Amino acid sequence: MSFIQYIIKFTAFLLLVLVLPGAKDKEERRVNYDVLNSQIRMSNGYIITANTRNRYLSPTKMCSDSARGIIYVCLSTAGGIAEVNSKTLKTDRVIDLPFDPKGVALDMGGAVLYVSDGKPEGSVHCIGLESGAVIKSLPAGHTPEAICLSGDGKKLFVTNRFSDSISVIDLYSGDLLKNIMVDREPISIDISGDGKILAVANRLPGASGTRNYISGKVSLIDAISLELIKHIDLADGSSSLNDVKFSGNDDFLYVSHILSRYQVPTTQIERGWINTNALSIIDVESQNYLTTVLLDDVTRGAANPYGMTLSNDDKKLYVTLSGVHELCVIDLEKMHVRIQGRSIHRDGKIRQNKLPDIQNELSFLNGIRLRVPLKVKSPRFIVDDGKSVYVSSYFSANLEVLKSEDLTHSVLLPLGVEPEMSEIRKGEMNFSDAEMCFQGWQSCVSCHPDARVDGLTWDLLNDGIGNPKKTKSMLWAHETPPSMITGVRDSAEMAVRAGIRHILFAQDNELKAQEIDAFLSSLRPVPSPFLEDNKLSEKALKGKLVFEAAGCKQCHSGAYYTDGNLYDIYSGHSNDEKARFDTPSLSEAWRNAPYLHDGRAATIREVLVDFNKNGTHGKTGNLTDEELNCLLEYVLSL
Repeated sequence: MSFIQYIIKFTAFLLLVLVLPGAKDKEERRVNYDVLNSQIRMSNGYIITANTRNRYLSPTKMCSDSARGIIYVCLSTAGGIAEVNSKTLKTDRVIDLPFDPKGVALDMGGAVLYVSDGKPEGSVHCIGLESGAVIKSLPAGHTPEAICLSGDGKKLFVTNRFSDSISVIDLYSGDLLKNIMVDREPISIDISGDGKILAVANRLPGASGTRNYISGKVSLIDAISLELIKHIDLADGSSSLNDVKFSGNDDFLYVSHILSRYQVPTTQIERGWINTNALSIIDVESQNYLTTVLLDDVTRGAANPYGMTLSNDDKKLYVTLSGVHELCVIDLEKMHVRIQGRSIHRDGKIRQNKLPDIQNELSFLNGIRLRVPLKVKSPRFIVDDGKSVYVSSYFSANLEVLKSEDLTHSVLLPLGVEPEMSEIRKGEMNFSDAEMCFQGWQSCVSCHPDARVDGLTWDLLNDGIGNPKKTKSMLWAHETPPSMITGVRDSAEMAVRAGIRHILFAQDNELKAQEIDAFLSSLRPVPSPFLEDNKLSEKALKGKLVFEAAGCKQCHSGAYYTDGNLYDIYSGHSNDEKARFDTPSLSEAWRNAPYLHDGRAATIREVLVDFNKNGTHGKTGNLTDEELNCLLEYVLSL
C-alpha cells in the first residue's frame, strides 16, 4: 500500500468515527456517508472474489438492498459476506472479514453493513460497502447473532445468545445504551413496522423438567422506552425457537419452532408422536399467545422449521424446513380465516377453548400450504424481492433462487468454492438431516440443537417406561463412556446407532453413523459467559477451593470433570428408585439446564441447595452464602 493510499484510508476512518456520530438525522447522515464513500472509493479496499481460506461457506443470515438489487449473505464459517446481484444472478464479490459473520443488517443510508461476529467477546462491526473494510467495531455481549435497526435507524438491537440479553447500541456515538435481559438463548429478533415493539425468540425453555408445562418464550420489548414488556409462553413442548417475524400489518407475530410431545413414551414416530414442527401465532394487540399450527403432513414430517420471511405483498409466509430441505409457503389470509372460524361460533360468541385443538391437527393447513422440495441442503433463511425468492442453505455453497410466480422451478446461484466434505462435515450434515428419519419427522438436532440440550425430559425406552430423563449434551460423549443417564449404552458409538434405530426409526447406516461419530468427537466447549477475559474470575477461583473442600471433585474429576462411574445418589423415585446414574461432565454446565437425571433442578443452585439434603452433590449444607456463590461461579465457569 502506498503512503497516499494509507492517508486516504486513514482519512476515511476519521470521517466515520468523528463526523458520522454527530449526524442529527438521516439526511445529514447520508451526506456524511457520501463524503466517506467518495474517499474510500479511491482506495483498493479489502475485496476478494474467491474462497482464499479454503473453508466451508455455510451461508445463513441475509439482508437486501432493494434499491440496488443486492443481497448480502453471511458465509458463517468462511469469514466473508457474499454480495449477490439479483439482476444478473451472480456473486459480484465476497467481502473478506477477520471473523465469521453470524448476523447482518443494512444501514438505512445503504453504505454501511452491520455484522455480528458470534464470539464470546462479541462485537458488531461496521463494514464500509465501498471498501469492504471494517471501519468501526461496537461492543456487544456473549455470542451476538441476530441484529436489527430501530425504526428511525439510529439504534441497533443485538441478540446476545449466551448473555441472555439484548444490546441496544447508539449508532451515532457507538455507545452501549442498555442491556435488556430476556430469557434463555435469544436467537432471533424482529421489529414491528411502526418501530414500537421488538420481538425476541428465546431458543430454549429454562424451566424445571418436571413441570407440567414447559415452553420456550418470546420476549416483547418496548423499542422506544427500551423496557421489557413481557415474556410469552407458547404451546407446551415448544422448543428450538429459530425465528420470529411480524405480519405486514403488525397484527400478528409468527414464531417457527419444534413442538415436542415429550409427555408420552417414544414408542412410535408416526403422526408426529415424538416431535411435530410448528408455527406459533401471537396476537400483537393483546400481547397474548393465540394458537399453533403444524407444518407437517399426516404422513410426512416437516422437520426443523427455521427461517421465515413474508412475501413482498405480505400475503404469504415462507418458512424453511431445514431438516427435510424444503420451503413451506402459507397463505396467511386463508390461515387466519380458518383460525377465526375456530374461535368464533356461528352465533358470534368467542370460543377460545377450541384454539388449542389446532396444535394437534396435522391437516389444518391442507390446501393453503405448499411444500416445495429444494436442491440445497439444510435451508436456513429467505429473502423475497418481489420477483424471486432466495434461500440460503448451511450445507450448500449456493443460494437457491425460485421465481415468485412459479416456485417449482429454481436455479442455483454459486457463492464460492468449497473444499470437499470431510468426514466431520458429513457427520454434521447427517446429524441435521431428517431424511434419515422415517417419514422425515425429526433429525438428531430436534432433541440436540447444536448437539447440546433441548431443555426437555424424554421417556426413552432404553431403561424401561414411565421414568423420563433430561436430554444430555453430546459434548465429550465419545470421551466419557458409558452413555445415557443410566449408562445403558457402553459407549457413545453404541448410542448413536441405537438412536438411528429407535429414535429416527430408520435402518442402520454404518457409514453415516461413523460420520456422526466423527462430528460429535470434534465438538469443543464454548467459553462460559461467567469467565473474565477467558479466565476464572477471582470469585470462581475461590469457588474452586470450595469445590475441592466440599468433595465435589471426588466424582467430577479429570479433564472432563467426571470419573465415568455410576452412583446411587438417592435422587431416584418411582421407577428409578435406587437407580444408579452416570456422573455427568461439568463442562459447559452453564448451558445444560435443567439438571439432575429427571431435570427437576432448573438451576445449579437448586442442585446444590434444594435437592442436596443428603449431601450427595457435595457437602454444601454448612456453606456460607459467600462460599455457595463462589462455588456456583466456579461450576458455571467450566
